[in-house]
Amino acid sequence: MRGSWSIGTVAAVPVRLHWSVAVVAVFLASGLSSGVGVLPATFGVVAFGVSILAHELAHALVARRSGVNTRSIELWALGGMARLDREAPTPGAEARIAIAGPLTSLVLGALGLALWYWLPQTGFIGEIGRVSGWLAVVNLGLGIFNMLPGAPLDGGRVVRAVRWAQHGDRYRAGREAGTAGVVLGWLVAGVGLWLMVQGYGTITVLLVGVFIAVNARVEIAAAELHSKVAGVRVGDLAWFGLAVFSPWDDAATVLSQRWRMGPSEVAIVVADNGDLLGVITLEAAAAVEPEHRFQVVAEDFMVPIDSVVRATSDAALSDSLTGIDLARPVVTVWEDDRLVGAIPPSAMRSALGV
Repeated sequence: MRGSWSIGTVAAVPVRLHWSVAVVAVFLASGLSSGVGVLPATFGVVAFGVSILAHELAHALVARRSGVNTRSIELWALGGMARLDREAPTPGAEARIAIAGPLTSLVLGALGLALWYWLPQTGFIGEIGRVSGWLAVVNLGLGIFNMLPGAPLDGGRVVRAVRWAQHGDRYRAGREAGTAGVVLGWLVAGVGLWLMVQGYGTITVLLVGVFIAVNARVEIAAAELHSKVAGVRVGDLAWFGLAVFSPWDDAATVLSQRWRMGPSEVAIVVADNGDLLGVITLEAAAAVEPEHRFQVVAEDFMVPIDSVVRATSDAALSDSLTGIDLARPVVTVWEDDRLVGAIPPSAMRSALGV
């Protein structure tokens, strides 16, 4: 997600923070501080962020037990997202991964209620107790809301898992969960609009509903793309043996030596010390404006190595689509932790029909 910064790793999962989190944090802190003071409000906002991280980390850890790694956890204004490197292998794994997050939120909500109940009701500790009660309500609401039956919510993942188990078609199940999400999203938006008209709410509920509906359509489109490459292996489209460029080779040099790339349309960027920095594509070099091609170097338009989609030659191509950028659809092929090939972007677009 653009505008995000790495803040470290938790349980070997990279965590990234979007700038919009700061806006929400200031809004929440200003509201809480008027009732409990600055320090308890700060504690509450930080604890809320940690609870969102715990929700997403639960997805990641359960996914790991199912053989699915997590590329990163992204925290942003409307919550978080665990970016898995491929889809769940079975309906059961899909359901377990989906349920893990809301279940964690419900447990945190119960703990918050217990803390609110047992802490004294006066003084600074009483303020912390009231913040704990607020956190309990927020986490319980988050857990319940996320289990509503429509993608992209966790409940939508459960719907997909159930339908997948029933008729055996993963991608049809994805379309069905997405359709449920579209209906759910517009229902939530309708409720939000009604609350605004009645003077009981703000635009937030309306925006959340629209967000669900829009992203549910994205889920439907993703399921359609996945179905187009069902049964295709990465090695079926890959080109093995990639050209090497320096990070200081300019776009003009890359284009003049395009013959070195061959049909792959992809090359490796390697530092002077041998470190693998990233990959470049012929089309990215060609996209540089002609008058700037001698000034823009490979380092400026490469995909950093920690951002490329990785796969083995015998992996299902559909598994690689979870992290692909259709603007730069590069899937790299690895063997024994070595980059050995890539799928040409034109071949990927042809396979997807885009």
